[in-house]
Amino acid sequence: MSKADWHFDKKPDTEITWKEEERDTTAPYIPIQCIEVKGDASPKEISVDVVIEKMYEVFLNGNFISSFLASPRQLKEMAAGHLICEGHIENIDQIISIVIDKNKLFCKTKPSSLDKTTPNPEMKVKSSTLFDLIDYIFEKGKIWRRTGGAHSTVIATSKGEILTFCEDVSRASAVDKAIGKAAMGGVELDNCIMATSGRLSVTMVGKGVNARIPLMVSKAAPMDKGIRLARQNNMTLVGFARRPNLYIYSNPERLI
Repeated sequence: MSKADWHFDKKPDTEITWKEEERDTTAPYIPIQCIEVKGDASPKEISVDVVIEKMYEVFLNGNFISSFLASPRQLKEMAAGHLICEGHIENIDQIISIVIDKNKLFCKTKPSSLDKTTPNPEMKVKSSTLFDLIDYIFEKGKIWRRTGGAHSTVIATSKGEILTFCEDVSRASAVDKAIGKAAMGGVELDNCIMATSGRLSVTMVGKGVNARIPLMVSKAAPMDKGIRLARQNNMTLVGFARRPNLYIYSNPERLI
């Protein structure tokens, strides 16, 4: 295999390139023919994997609430996480049912009977834990490695124990899926870290705020409104987490 081949980068501590990994036939990507042009080399036709995106519509108690693009898997987790992350429900126990009919997600909920939780102000996290989570995202992101077109989100404990990991063509849906999967598994989100590959915009930070996440970290940049929202809601926001450096934009007391 020459350096002209797609995804020549080697896996850590191996001589295997990403292209040589066993292909996951159940993953949301498909092979597409394209013409590769590299430097002065002659153009050539190659096959590359391209991520799949589909439009989904969410209905809550019979009413349409949103539509968005996402990868076609983990749809119940995505629906549950979307309800939490967009503030439609406060906890997973409010969900009565989620019915999937092709590209439509029908959700039925009930009022909350539990007290509203808040992000844990006493949580303490080591900087090394955040770097490890960012490394994990890029090591385990097989869809991203094969296509370059996916985002990833991890939910972890303050000690760095991985609770959920999800990939999606949409950074927002990757968050929804990770939050939904964690909540459906009984995870108490108000004591968790969320690490994501996407920029920390007000939309992304808002999802963490609604899920009661106390600390959110990304290798990417934060946006001004995202920082303001984190500061207003007792969330620790960390951007540009690239070993050995990181930048804390709000509530730095959680980092030790």
